[in-house]
Amino acid sequence: MKFVRLSGRVIGVTAAAFWWLILIAGAIGDGDSDAPVNEETIVTHTVLLVLLVIANSIALVISFFRERLGSRLLVVTASLFAVFAIWSAGRNEWIAVSVSALPFFISGALLWIADSADPKPGSG
Repeated sequence: MKFVRLSGRVIGVTAAAFWWLILIAGAIGDGDSDAPVNEETIVTHTVLLVLLVIANSIALVISFFRERLGSRLLVVTASLFAVFAIWSAGRNEWIAVSVSALPFFISGALLWIADSADPKPGSG
């Protein structure tokens, strides 16, 4: 189960790093575009995206110390991320879900499997 646990953590950390990079790049970038924008929609999407990335990152950190709790939180927050991706994508919803929520969901599922197969004292 060490490989399953390690895989879950690597996938989770990689997904979190990817999303933090996206958020930082978006904050630094000037956002200059010729496309018509609805400021209220952009603010709503941005706030929700930031909250979901923070929630997934916190769940991932928790999974390092309390695997049972963290893995379940990752599955829940990834599911919320999937709902957000479907809601905000417009088209190609499943691509949006695959890029945003699926890595966190897989990470949570692998950690859940590892915890269930090899429970440790104090894991939740």
